[in-house]
Amino acid sequence: MSHRDNQEVRLYQALVLSVLMYAAETCTLLAAETRALEAFHMRCQRQILGVRWFDFIRNDEIALRTGTQQLAGAHPSGLRHFSS
Repeated sequence: MSHRDNQEVRLYQALVLSVLMYAAETCTLLAAETRALEAFHMRCQRQILGVRWFDFIRNDEIALRTGTQQLAGAHPSGLRHFSS
């Protein structure tokens, strides 16, 4: 990952993920909403890295490249705790 990508990931974690995690703590999320948040999280990471949908790179590989984790694992209680 380039220095620029690293900066973008750090900005994403500081500005976007913090808001997502705060929002997840303040409301009850349904399973569909949890999936939508996870899809948004992965789409942002793919955009930062310049990975297109037809490159067929797995989400776990994207997470390894950016050094982030899935949203369900990012919160101590996990987003699954809020899912119904």
